[in-house]
Parts: sequence; structure tokens; C-alpha cells
Amino acid sequence: MDLQVGIDIIEIERVRASIQEHGERFLNRLFTATERAYCDQYQDSAPRYAGRFACKESVIKALGSSRGWHDIEIVNDNAGRPIAHLSEDYSAQFGYPQLQISISHCRTYATAICIVLKKKESL
Repeated sequence: MDLQVGIDIIEIERVRASIQEHGERFLNRLFTATERAYCDQYQDSAPRYAGRFACKESVIKALGSSRGWHDIEIVNDNAGRPIAHLSEDYSAQFGYPQLQISISHCRTYATAICIVLKKKESL
């Protein structure tokens, strides 16, 4: 198995300022409807948006290639753990990798890590 890692950290206030300055345009460009529904259920949505932003960045870094922001969607499973879903095309581009992610935030920062596992290609 090949193993790749990506990590990202972002200031929550930077995301909050972007939401306040650019509003719907910013949110629609970076987040899917499902991600927005999750984040918007909280009175203070900025830490959740920042966490998802950091997570998408960590996936991009781990894969070593970016596409559209909507090609990566961060959702929660039934136990509340974050899961990264890739669009079909993006996933196929990397041989349908397994992604393990984690998101954390405090008052000022959100951080995320992505570990990518994929089968080694035959020689």
C-alpha cells in the first residue's frame, strides 16, 4: 500500500471574515449543500466551515492534485466522525483511494489531517 499524508491549519477568524465579506458567493464556491447544511445548524458556523476548509486542503495536499472544491465533500458518519467523499472522476483519477481524516479546532484555529491509502500499482 502507498501512504500519503496531508495536513492543514487555518485561522477561524480568516474564514469568518471571508463569510462576512463575500457571503453566499464564498460559501457556494467552497462548500456543497450538504456541508453547508451541517455547518449552518450551529449558531457559530465559522469553526465548522474552517474545519471543513482545512480538511479539503489536507485531502488536496495528500493527493498532490486539486480540482474543484465540490470534488471533495466532508460529511459525518452516524457516530459523528468526519468522512471525505471524492467525486467519481476525482476518485478514479487516484485509483479509488481510501481516505482517513480528522478535524479539530480550538477558539482560534481549525486543523485537519488526511491519510491516503491506495494499492501500489503493479510494475
